[in-house]
Amino acid sequence: MKKSAIVFLISLTIFSCQQIQKGKEKKINLSNNSIKTNQDTLLVDNKSAIFYVPDTLQIENIKKKIGEENFYTAADDYVFYDGLAHHFLDSLKMPIRNIIGPKVLKFIKKDKSYSSIRLDTVQEFWGLYFFDPTKKEVKVDMTDIKNEYAKYFNN
Repeated sequence: MKKSAIVFLISLTIFSCQQIQKGKEKKINLSNNSIKTNQDTLLVDNKSAIFYVPDTLQIENIKKKIGEENFYTAADDYVFYDGLAHHFLDSLKMPIRNIIGPKVLKFIKKDKSYSSIRLDTVQEFWGLYFFDPTKKEVKVDMTDIKNEYAKYFNN
């Protein structure tokens, strides 16, 4: 795939993501899925698939760290598997959240306990978490989305 097409797809992914308003907290209610956000944290308390992508500053840092050619190879793979995962989850009417920018994901369980993940400390630049308030969140291998979904939500 040409670099310009990859850049376009990454840009499209980034621009389609929910925007976090700097310094403001907001609560979003979309089809019975309540998410509160602020500049640094995304609070998730309902069944969701959470896709995360780097922002433009992080993309520039990634390119410097691993090289442009490696970046575009990784981005091409991500865009392919992201599309498959979104299509599969959409077909199941799974609530999906695409995020860019938050540094922390805070998953709040039904019993009000919670766990947090700092995205700036995870190895993968792009990724997906499943969450159900009755279970611990799980990092998902998008290359095996159907089995990952069945393993997490059907157990």
